[in-house]
Amino acid sequence: MNAFTSLIKEYQRLGMIMLMALSVVSCGGSSIISAGISGTGIVFGSITGFGSIYVNGVEYDIDSASFNVDGNTMASQADLKIGMVVKLDATDNGDGTGVASTVSYDELVQGPVSNLTAIDPADPENRSFIVLGTTVKINLQSTVFENTSFLNLQNDNLVEVSGFVDQNGNIIATLIEVKSGNEIELHGQINNLVGTLFDINGVIVDASAATLEDLENGLEEDLYVEVKGTFNGGQVVATEIEGEDDDRAAIENYEGEVSIQGLITTFNSSTDFSVNGVPVLVDTLQVPSSVLDQLALGIEIEVEGVIENSIIMADEVELRQDERKYQALVSSVNTTDRVLSIYYPNITGVITLSIDNESELEDEASGDPIGLGDLLPDDEVKIEASVNGDQIRIKSLTRDMIEKFEVSGVVESFEQGISITINNLMFPLEADVEYEPDLNFYNTIQTGITIVELQDEDKDSQFDKAEIEY
Repeated sequence: MNAFTSLIKEYQRLGMIMLMALSVVSCGGSSIISAGISGTGIVFGSITGFGSIYVNGVEYDIDSASFNVDGNTMASQADLKIGMVVKLDATDNGDGTGVASTVSYDELVQGPVSNLTAIDPADPENRSFIVLGTTVKINLQSTVFENTSFLNLQNDNLVEVSGFVDQNGNIIATLIEVKSGNEIELHGQINNLVGTLFDINGVIVDASAATLEDLENGLEEDLYVEVKGTFNGGQVVATEIEGEDDDRAAIENYEGEVSIQGLITTFNSSTDFSVNGVPVLVDTLQVPSSVLDQLALGIEIEVEGVIENSIIMADEVELRQDERKYQALVSSVNTTDRVLSIYYPNITGVITLSIDNESELEDEASGDPIGLGDLLPDDEVKIEASVNGDQIRIKSLTRDMIEKFEVSGVVESFEQGISITINNLMFPLEADVEYEPDLNFYNTIQTGITIVELQDEDKDSQFDKAEIEY
């Protein structure tokens, strides 16, 4: 068992909501900071992409990593999936890439679906259900589905759930995978122990035939455990029970950096809160007030900092808001209105982005900061941006030679296999375009809602890769 899992589970016992799919760090969506942790540390988040592994916006090389996927130490990258919340022990290169020495994953719960809500026309993107006493919330856009879909999930499906736990103990799912067989996995505290019977989250567990691991004193009230077994007659018949709180001291004394994605589960103030049950104190000299003012209970964020006395001393905080990426050419600059327009060769129209005092602009060749007025038409730029209402705000811009064109945004319309329209620009597709997911790509798209990233790797104005962003 890893130490990071132990720390978070200890906080559960202290009354902080937590029930993570721990092993740690991933997917996805937006980056905690542009270059992740600096130096060596722990990364925790959901997997958002492969080609190595993308977690918290950083690409980590895992060619030499060891893997532990749901207790399988012989696992490999082939066992990982988009949406898994994982833990990495990693070193960052400072340029958006890094190297992970370990990758570990464990689901939050595995069991049968019950009480699945119907799709509500008033809220068609959200549904919920119960797995072994725990409420699971899924979203059409942010939850990844394996062997099922948002529409086709059914009661009694056996599902593996990964995600983050909110302040009410509900799982906000990043991955739902339908499994075969009947094995369940349940994590939680032992309650109402009588002999070899107890309950976790209100679910009765019969441990009379179970093998006990890492339980020096056997079964004990309030002990945090992982239970494996089968679900029979409304109760779990356990085959294996493992203690999960052995290594808290290793994390309490950890002297490295951490990069953690998750939900704000307690909120005392914008500088004093917890993420996934782990206390966070924010350095206001490093984190802008524009970010802090948006923090609230239940918000999904990413934090980076150093653990001191079991508290994350955070010098980076980023909202998991609507993110955009562009690699394109400068069309025009308006220094008065502080806006920049970019374009793609042979594609009609431009994309206009705004800049503010927190936008970071630099020249890659010199490494020096630059101003908006330093940009010239046809300069090649790499941009990370966020959406705020009708505005697309530049977070970072680098003037650099680009190897490919890239654009991401909400799909406004598409002609299957021919073109996809984003930001009012119609992007033509290659005949052999690579899709992710490669099955049911177009059936997954909801125009006006789904975000897609397009890439033109040979810069011929025909885009050859299309990936749905979760």
